Amino acid sequence: MTACLLLDDGEECVCPQSISYSLICRWFRAAVLPLDESLCAALLHRRERKKCVLCGGWYIPKSNRAKYCPECAKEEERRKTRERVRRHRAAM
Repeated sequence: MTACLLLDDGEECVCPQSISYSLICRWFRAAVLPLDESLCAALLHRRERKKCVLCGGWYIPKSNRAKYCPECAKEEERRKTRERVRRHRAAM
């Protein structure tokens, strides 16, 4: 199996993607897309993807109520926790 790496061995068609006329080859799907979630959402899951409220990046939501990408969701949860604890301490 050939991959989309630089396979310049003198042939005219270096990449099998140019032969198959496919947008994404098997190597790209298996090696690159699992590492970059936003790229995967942009290329494969166009209908299911949502835009993050904080950073504006695209992500695949895990539920229909999701508003933030996974990275921003962690930060937003921490921010809300800090705010809740601050209000609780001020009320004491």
